[in-house]
Amino acid sequence: MRRSEIHVMDLSFAAGVLVGAAVGAVLGLMFAPKSGRETRDDLRRKSRDLRSSTGEAVSKLRQVGDRVMKRAHDEMGTEGSGNMP
Repeated sequence: MRRSEIHVMDLSFAAGVLVGAAVGAVLGLMFAPKSGRETRDDLRRKSRDLRSSTGEAVSKLRQVGDRVMKRAHDEMGTEGSGNMP
């Protein structure tokens, strides 16, 4: 398996984790036996947590994307220097 394929799998996994966390949070809040005020407070808290974790995940995804782009650039620079117009 090539490194670029592994990086794509990392990106897919991270996206799956984010979607799973969001779906789990929404379902948990929908089925929790709480008052409206408690549910709204929970929604605010969960949305802050989700924003924070999403920011961290986006940062990690950018780092992975940067590594993939650098590797592709390095490979094209050394192997494909004569093939580019």
